[in-house]
Amino acid sequence: MKKSMMCALSALAGCGVLTSALDAHAADCSTYPNPVYVAGSTASKPIWAALAQKLTGISIIYQAPSSCVGLSDVVTAVADTKPAIFEDGSAAGIACTNPGPVTVGISDVFPSSCGSLTVPSGFKDFQGPIQAMVIAVPSGSTESSISADAAYTVFGWGGTAYPVAPWTSWNDIFIRSPTSGNETMIGAAIGLASSKWLSQVPDAGASQQEASATAVLNALQGAGGGANVSAAIGILSSDIGDTNRGPMGTNDAGAAVGGIKLLAFKAADQSCGYLPDSDATHFDKINVRQGRYDIWGPIHLLTAVDGSGNPTNAQAATLIQNLTLASSLTTDQIQTVIQSDANAYVIPQCAMQVSRSAEVSPVTGGGEASYQPATGCGCYYESLKNGGAPYSKYCTPCGSGCAAPYPTCHFGYCEAQ
Repeated sequence: MKKSMMCALSALAGCGVLTSALDAHAADCSTYPNPVYVAGSTASKPIWAALAQKLTGISIIYQAPSSCVGLSDVVTAVADTKPAIFEDGSAAGIACTNPGPVTVGISDVFPSSCGSLTVPSGFKDFQGPIQAMVIAVPSGSTESSISADAAYTVFGWGGTAYPVAPWTSWNDIFIRSPTSGNETMIGAAIGLASSKWLSQVPDAGASQQEASATAVLNALQGAGGGANVSAAIGILSSDIGDTNRGPMGTNDAGAAVGGIKLLAFKAADQSCGYLPDSDATHFDKINVRQGRYDIWGPIHLLTAVDGSGNPTNAQAATLIQNLTLASSLTTDQIQTVIQSDANAYVIPQCAMQVSRSAEVSPVTGGGEASYQPATGCGCYYESLKNGGAPYSKYCTPCGSGCAAPYPTCHFGYCEAQ
């Protein structure tokens, strides 16, 4: 089995660990004004930190059990047991205690991907910004791409029976639990059920199941200093992978950052592999937005609704209106959310040129179809991720006027509509 070669881009024009001592002095979560309790995906953490910097009037209280557990929590109206964080806009947030029952369940995957979980009457799955999932290696690795077939073998067998060099040591393969959206989505893309990941290794992969996306990051960073750096491989959300691309270093607080390389992914029906972005140095997500990179899906926000399909909790309604770019928002409010999404390395729906109606699949593609948002923001999004200059050649500033086929000015650039 051979790993894939990475394709050159051919874009279509136009188209912290909390200790018990800290917890003892933490405030009660309910003391923050208008709290909304969200729980689920560990990969969604950067979204809440970025949104909290822009959103006023509510307090986001976040817990990270995993995507499928978060959805179960909201359906059963229970308080999650994971540490609770008041999102104050900082990377770490502030610990708080006694969180209330989960109001919004956050998932990287469709609820139908979570085993026996069903969305009962009185609940609704709202779809927010787009999150890509990635297969990553330490920055010093010699590898640059992987095929769906190779990933199936690496993550299913761990090098114990059908080795795919250099990933032949299961001790250097870092995964998540079967309830993780990260693992579930990548598993769907390569045809490997979450329960089968590393099921062929001596302990059925239990020792390699990291508790969070950050823990996988830490494991890959640690492996980067080992004797055989190219043997290590793991899975991440693109937001966490993006913030740690490049050589290993430390931030101002002395914490480890960097040390990660994202692999191009060759889907089952492709002849070569694609990165999520135009290349390894950009963050435009053009291959996600135009449907070439396969492992992506919308963030799912599950909450209780009334007979008209509107959230019954006022704070949940505000949160969901912002993350889904509801038509009730003003242009300035929408622009603020686009900025938050860009800061969190996720993609607002208005920057997409394809949509997905089901989970990614090597057989069906996950219902992928062409998509044209009612209010396009692709050029503005690219400008935020590309130093003020959009990547796509069709992007034209509105200053000289807009004409067909991009007649409408949105956020400073001419868009199709």
